Amino acid sequence: MDPHDVRRLAQEFSTEANIAVEVDFPEGAEGVWPTPEAQLLADRSFYDFLGPECSDKPCQHVNCQRGAISQSVLCSVHHFESVRGRTCPFNITPKI
Repeated sequence: MDPHDVRRLAQEFSTEANIAVEVDFPEGAEGVWPTPEAQLLADRSFYDFLGPECSDKPCQHVNCQRGAISQSVLCSVHHFESVRGRTCPFNITPKI
């Protein structure tokens, strides 16, 4: 996501919520984003944090045969995609 998009989203949120939101980047860091390797590590950490899927609670995503994770109606793949807004790189067969 472009830094300008981050600022725009923060401004929209602050206007809707009637609160002040400031988005500052360290000097020289604007537009610098994680390397693909660092992003993959961060994504894996988030994905693993979601925990196991439960086979007796099916994922509510259309045509998904996986089990939902705790505190969600989605499996880990669809929850990841819902939160991160992009395709999950760990769409593997679940261990249910």
